[in-house]
Amino acid sequence: MDEPDNSARLPFKNKGTGKSLFLCHVLMLLAAGVMLAAVVNYFGMPVPCVHDEFCYLLQAKTFAAGRLTNPTPRYHEFLETFHVIMKPSYTAKYFPGQALPLTLGCLLGLPAIGLWLTGLALVPLGIELFRRVSDLYCGCVVALFVYVRFFLFSYFGHSYWGGSFFMLCGGIMILGVFLFREHRVFLSALLFGTGSGLCMITRPYEGLFLGVA
Repeated sequence: MDEPDNSARLPFKNKGTGKSLFLCHVLMLLAAGVMLAAVVNYFGMPVPCVHDEFCYLLQAKTFAAGRLTNPTPRYHEFLETFHVIMKPSYTAKYFPGQALPLTLGCLLGLPAIGLWLTGLALVPLGIELFRRVSDLYCGCVVALFVYVRFFLFSYFGHSYWGGSFFMLCGGIMILGVFLFREHRVFLSALLFGTGSGLCMITRPYEGLFLGVA
């Protein structure tokens, strides 16, 4: 006599579809937002204190003003500082990727808003990644753990530099690979191209290695 098929009852068969998936996204985002508000209320607003942070803020304010760079100021010799180029134009020496979310924050009134949105975006992205290799509910737990460990309780979430935006872009690349395995070719190419392009203008060496892998 054939064994009954109980695969539908196995927890790791539930990848999440429809209302359950949408509900998980909403609940995890709400939980992440509440935790972020509590942490910011306790520790206060991020205050730049590392040389790199001032460079990224300079780039963000420049982009928010509608410019790619700034003219060299008069008597620039007296204004020279770490990691900032004065000639032929006044700008930071770094690639612009990390400054992009900060630019969005500047346009919304506060650079930290872009930083927080980057961290919150890790949650739904993590759910979409981890639910494809495990159960939906396990994926939610792991995504929230990654958010707490590597953003909320890390300097990534409390400074204007770090790797949170690169994590987001790398995750988009990996999601594109998963979608390619699901034969969703157009969306896969769009996500992989977008993620790899943003990685290359954020951390080009790590982005190159991740993209080749």
